[in-house]
Amino acid sequence: MERKIFACVTLVFFSLSVMAQAPSWVTNPQKTYPADQYITGVGIDPDLAAAKSKAKAEIASQIQATIQSEITDIEQEITVEGSSSIRSDFTQQIKEITNVSVTGVTYPKSKQKGEQYYVLAVLDKSQYLQDIRAKLQTKMSALQDLHSSIESQLESGGIYTALENYDKLTSQLNEYLGLRSIYNSVSATPYPDALSFSLNSVWTDIISLIRSIELQPVSGGGQTAKPGEKLMNPVEVKVIYTSGEKTIPVAGIELRFENSDGSEIAEMETNSSGKASVTPVAVPGDAPTEGRIEVTFAPMRFPSLRKNLRTKSLTIPYTIEQPSYTFRLEVTGAAAENEAIKKSLQQALSALGYTISAEAPAKLKTEVKITSSREVKGFAGTQHMAEAQATVKLIAVSSEDLLGQAQFTGRGMSNDSGEAAESMAYNRIEFSTGKLTRLFSNNSDKLAPLFND
Repeated sequence: MERKIFACVTLVFFSLSVMAQAPSWVTNPQKTYPADQYITGVGIDPDLAAAKSKAKAEIASQIQATIQSEITDIEQEITVEGSSSIRSDFTQQIKEITNVSVTGVTYPKSKQKGEQYYVLAVLDKSQYLQDIRAKLQTKMSALQDLHSSIESQLESGGIYTALENYDKLTSQLNEYLGLRSIYNSVSATPYPDALSFSLNSVWTDIISLIRSIELQPVSGGGQTAKPGEKLMNPVEVKVIYTSGEKTIPVAGIELRFENSDGSEIAEMETNSSGKASVTPVAVPGDAPTEGRIEVTFAPMRFPSLRKNLRTKSLTIPYTIEQPSYTFRLEVTGAAAENEAIKKSLQQALSALGYTISAEAPAKLKTEVKITSSREVKGFAGTQHMAEAQATVKLIAVSSEDLLGQAQFTGRGMSNDSGEAAESMAYNRIEFSTGKLTRLFSNNSDKLAPLFND
């Protein structure tokens, strides 16, 4: 405690000593440079360059201190939905804009006394404001042009281009507001704002625009096809948005098409009519005779666009003509788990509407093995982990030809032994109906002759 008191006392005496020998303009710079015309800063350091840097930093800190109230006023104007996120992004960008080195600083006075350099930095307010005014006028003109171009793009259906330009507009508007905040923090009178829009009104327009976007079906629903066959007609959708009483097609916005099993069919942009279409292969979904195409908006880089469009989707159903496939089942490679694995596979086939018969012309030969077995040390002690793999081979019984194959996996963990973990891995092999469906669909041209003979 005594050492701390001694250190504080020593620092105070040192500071008083430094100021005692300072030139008069250090303690009273306003005598020569009045505060209504200049901003001044003083730097003291054994190194001359460092003293200049400190003097300039003092000027910057005075400007920064008064900018905060300007930023707070702008933040309070933002009242649209999601305001907190928008305010946060705005504040971060403003900090980056305003946290720049001040230009136009001069150093009219410097003096060395003892081991210290004393430097006076001066910023001429009128010259500084003149430079900022020029930047603001250039920025204002660019903003007005960009805002006008957005309006014309929306009228012609170029919504995606309009949204890209809205992204640019908000960023440039933040830069403008940052410069304006600096101007107002230095000037005795606020900058005469002549923009026809505000940050709040721009975000209101963006959110209103996104909400007006709709995804609508055009054609292709209600068709019937066999698994693995293409639908006879394309599935077509369109994207529109409303502007007043007008319905305008959205060109150039990317859509994602997914099939019943979650596999991606395509990602594509809408054409000039706002339309996009695919001709998918029929794949069973939750039920063997039910298929569907899920249409969503593909991921986009605009946060507000992603957030509002991810909930907009379209489901287009179609019917699957279920073939009467029957299969023989054979499991090799494991020991006690063979029957359990066979039963699990049989249940998956039954869920898809297929049957098991010893006289079937097609065989599912399943080879199982452990692909990984190891010990893992952790907070709970040593545990045994194992991974099992089942390779299901689709084989024509008459010729023993391999028509296709698919792999399925399972994982097990045990505190007792590696054997227990391996047994658990075998029992946890999951025969996904989606993967089985793709195995049969991809080889439907080879299966069909076996069952038509």
